[in-house]
Amino acid sequence: MEVQTKVYQQRNAEVDFPAIIRALIRNWWVILLTGFIFGMWAYMGVNVLKTPVYVSQATLVISNNGNDTSVYTDSAVEKVANQYQKILGSTVLKNTVQDELGVKNLPGTISASVVPGTNLIIVQGQSEKPGDAYLLVKTAVANYSKVSDYVISSFVLEVMKEASIPTVAANQGLAFTWAMRALLLGWAGAALLIGMLTFLRDDVKNERQVDTLIDTPLFSSIYYEKKKRGKGKSTILINSPVTSFFYSENVRKMATKLDYRAGKNKQKVILITSVMENEGKSTVAANLALALVNKNKRVLLIDGDLRKPSLYKIFEKEITAEMEISACLAEKTDMQNVLTKDKDTGLYYIFGTKSYRNSDTLLSSQRMRDILRAARKVMDYVIIDSSPVSITSDAEIIAEQADGVLMVVRQCASRVADINDTLDTFKKTRAEVLGCVLNAIQTRILPKSAEYGYSYGYGYSRLYGKYGKYGKYGKYGQNGPNGQNGQKQAAEEDKDKE
Repeated sequence: MEVQTKVYQQRNAEVDFPAIIRALIRNWWVILLTGFIFGMWAYMGVNVLKTPVYVSQATLVISNNGNDTSVYTDSAVEKVANQYQKILGSTVLKNTVQDELGVKNLPGTISASVVPGTNLIIVQGQSEKPGDAYLLVKTAVANYSKVSDYVISSFVLEVMKEASIPTVAANQGLAFTWAMRALLLGWAGAALLIGMLTFLRDDVKNERQVDTLIDTPLFSSIYYEKKKRGKGKSTILINSPVTSFFYSENVRKMATKLDYRAGKNKQKVILITSVMENEGKSTVAANLALALVNKNKRVLLIDGDLRKPSLYKIFEKEITAEMEISACLAEKTDMQNVLTKDKDTGLYYIFGTKSYRNSDTLLSSQRMRDILRAARKVMDYVIIDSSPVSITSDAEIIAEQADGVLMVVRQCASRVADINDTLDTFKKTRAEVLGCVLNAIQTRILPKSAEYGYSYGYGYSRLYGKYGKYGKYGKYGQNGPNGQNGQKQAAEEDKDKE
């Protein structure tokens, strides 16, 4: 398995920048929190470990014996300034200061620097205590002549600015500075890590990778559709007026392909499953069934996910105890009691609302086989939504009774190795693996609903762009853009507006 995964990662070397940026946006809180944690640690660490440093300084001016204390510079003074700098920082002066203070070791450091281009010298004293820093500078200035008179005789140092006792530590803002650095480092590190993990993860990032990485062909592409929340349903169904035209076209295209292929091979029972949860298999199963009904097919939709049923929520149906699929499988009621026809869509369905731990026993029962055998006689298609393969073995049990399997793969979700392992399992069953449905495809950094018309060609998108608002159940009722009356009426109205 390790070798197989390594091969997938080598083949999946394409850099999908929109996917990486979407991952960064999706995990913005991780990046933000990481930066704040790093910044907090740095701030606390520096505050605990740092030693306060107080700095006192005096400004001296070099003058000649004529007491000319003006600030100036020339080559001669520059040489003298360098000599004074060495004297003020010499060991001899430090020993003199040490004797004057009456200490064995200096309580800090003494340094001197020349202001470039001038005859000014800055003498600094640094210490952990503000008083010691002041005494170091004051004593050094008062005793420098004891050393300098033997070296320099034609120039003297005059005090331009006296030293003072510092009140604020020179490194007071050090903790904040390091906290900001750590904050930025944390943000950059977290973003880089997320980007690298997104790139290295062996999942399916786009349609091109399906043929390269997955051991089954791409059956259909379903582009991302944002749920419209508000009054009514928040789920995505093609018979909803808020569902975009292009999303509905994606589903209808998939239904047409399934009808052609399954009809040709006389395949009626189609299993819809996925590797993991939240890949959209239930929504795909619901919309596929509706699209087949719209093609004047008799379709039965069965919620075979007995661990976590969801189709009744998608269609907002109230299921009584007698209508539960589990009641039929447990032989507590007849099939006629659980089989229901939706008056609005004409879809037949068998749903459930309860969760069962013995779902494998119920699905492998003789009653389940009887339901499918009876449905084959009166239905054109039976669409079964099963639980994810990674959670239970229910999908494999149903596959033994089905004719075809459609594997729903959400973009950037399941790992390639897990998908192919699942496909290998289904290939050993009775059902034929029809292909992969790549779901919730995003090609832009910030996708919006109905923005993927280019998958049919830009000309197609422009052709139907102005009719997109007239959905199948939109302004013109069922005479939507697919109907001649709807297109004619929409075109006349747009012409009048022009």
